[in-house]
This record gives sequence, structure tokens and C-alpha cells, in this order.
Amino acid sequence: MSDISFTCEDSHQTFYAHKYVLATSSAVFKAMFYGDLAEKNSVLHLSDTDEKGLEEFLRFLYTDECNLTTDNVVSVINLSKKYIVPSLTEKCVKAVERMLKAENVMSFLEQATHFDERKLQTSCLKFIKSNTKQVVASEHFNNISQKTLASLLKLDCLDISEVELFQAVLKWSDFQCSKKDMDATRENRRSLIGDAIYDLRFLAMNEKEFAKNVATSELLTSEEIVPIYNKFNGIESPDLKWKISEKRGYNTPKPRAFPERSAAQLANMPYVTYNSR
Repeated sequence: MSDISFTCEDSHQTFYAHKYVLATSSAVFKAMFYGDLAEKNSVLHLSDTDEKGLEEFLRFLYTDECNLTTDNVVSVINLSKKYIVPSLTEKCVKAVERMLKAENVMSFLEQATHFDERKLQTSCLKFIKSNTKQVVASEHFNNISQKTLASLLKLDCLDISEVELFQAVLKWSDFQCSKKDMDATRENRRSLIGDAIYDLRFLAMNEKEFAKNVATSELLTSEEIVPIYNKFNGIESPDLKWKISEKRGYNTPKPRAFPERSAAQLANMPYVTYNSR
């Protein structure tokens, strides 16, 4: 017979369990049920999870198995971190790595950052670096936080041109203005983008690209635009706020490294002779 039950938000279902089983899998449950400040209530309401996540979490504690999907895996990760079940966290991370798509990778990256799950962060960033164009074109990109946008713009390796990346940032700022019921003015766009704007590499564009895409966007002031034009024409300016001119490389082939050989090794290597005619 069960001696503990769980309920969660937006659900009328009750999940019945056994304290001993839960305590053997989680040190948190062990402290909750058998510690000095043991929980006396036989019904626990979890406001930070949902029915799908809770069901699979409990299934794992009983069977070491669970059915992870894109709909429930974030909730399950949350529970695995909250109740310190590292084997389940690892299982979730591996599942997410198989689920990554352009449409969901930014969402998973934000969750990985929230949970401080470094391995998952690395996997998400690796996917983003090699699929940047598809990622920024996805619907979810416009919903990412400013913090996530800033972390993206700091990356040196992205599979996208700086013009396309700038256009994606501009689109993101317009969407965020609309979402927050703000006019898409320069001031509002800049307040939403924040200091991340200085990680855009305008100097990696050519002058024509900059003139066509950035100068006409009204995102920069004339005081910011002039020093950039000066830089394009070899004139240094102390007012220039954008310093990086290197393109964001991606999958640049590295020179092949040949091992050094001694004269004796070279003398013993097979060789081919060619007869001229």
C-alpha cells in the first residue's frame, strides 16, 4: 500500500508511491521522509512540474526506465535535478542530444543554462554552430531571451554570414517590441538588444553590405555609423565601438600536420622513381 502521493499543477490526477522506494533513489526524498525534519504530510503538491514529467520521473525511480519525449523531457530534467537523481539527468541529456533540431535547440539551450547542465549546453552550442542559418530562421529564435542572444553573438564560429546574423537580430528585436507592445524605435530596439549589439561584427562586412543592411536599418546613430565608414576607408577613429573585423569562421580546414622525421628514417622510407621519356 502506498504511503505518499503527489499532485501537480493543472492536473486532477494523483500519483501514488512508496516512501522507501523513493528514498533509495534520491537523497532528497530520504531526508524529506526519514530525516530530522521529515515531511508529515502524505500528499505532496508539486507546483513546478506537470503530469507528463512527474509520471516519467516516478516511473524511472521504480524501474530505471522512462519514456522521454520533447514534451516531457524538460520537466523530467527539472525533477531529476531538484531531487538529485544524476542517473536520470544523464539519461535525459542523452535523449535531448538525439532530439536536437533547428526548431528546438535554442529552447533546450536555455533550459540547459537554467539547470547549469554543461554537457547539454555544449551539445546545443555545437548544433547551433553547424546549423546557424536554420536555427535563426526557426520560429522559436524570436522568443529567446536577451541573455541567450548575447551568448550567441559572442561565438566565434557560426555557419552564417554577418549580414544574415544582423538581419536575424533585427527581426528578433522587432518581434520582442511587438510582444512587449512597444514601438519598434531605435531606442526600444537597442534597449532590448542591450550591449550584445557590440558583439555584431560590422567590420566583417564589406562597405556595400554595411551600407545596404545596417546603415539603413536605423538601429545605429549617425555618430556610430561614421566611424565605421571611416574604418572601411582606412581612417582610425577613437569613437569606434566595434573592434572585431574577423569573420566568424566555421569548419575552417586546418593545415595537415606532418610528423618530423630524422635523416635515418627518411633514408629507409620506400620511394618511387619516374622515368622520363
